[in-house]
Amino acid sequence: CHRVFNKFHSDLIEKQNKIVGMESTTGNMFLVPEHDNILDSKKKIKLITDLWIMCSKVISDICKSNNILYYEFIQPSQYHTTKKITDYEKQYCIDKNWEKWIIEYPNIINNVLNFHKNDIQMVNLATIFDNEEEEIYVDMCCHVNYLGNSIITDHIVDYVINDLKSRNILQ
Repeated sequence: CHRVFNKFHSDLIEKQNKIVGMESTTGNMFLVPEHDNILDSKKKIKLITDLWIMCSKVISDICKSNNILYYEFIQPSQYHTTKKITDYEKQYCIDKNWEKWIIEYPNIINNVLNFHKNDIQMVNLATIFDNEEEEIYVDMCCHVNYLGNSIITDHIVDYVINDLKSRNILQ
């Protein structure tokens, strides 16, 4: 973890130094999609995947050492769905810059799922809204309304109950 963190930290400092020059012309102080040219796609995917895997592993290990079951659920995204996006969602919940920025999200999810295949209980909920016709998303960053939260909650509760029953923890 220490090695991965140090690599991430040094990469971040390098990226921040490159951004400093951009800040004076854009007035922007954060790494946002417009600055995407700083990391090439492969490095970005690897960096995000490594950080996600490391964090999941650390949390899982802490839980295991304390006899706590750990589940990780991957949330849906309006940028990676076959859901029919409503007019409201098209107007207020889709940002073309974000769309380009997170184009590799499915690859990242697959990398994380493959890495943790037998180690951590990861449940991919990315497609649970695919058949939903109602409005779900409330902003450009994957946040959902009451209906969306209810659907996610139902999936999580069903999964955990079934898992606990399969372990004979719950009757």
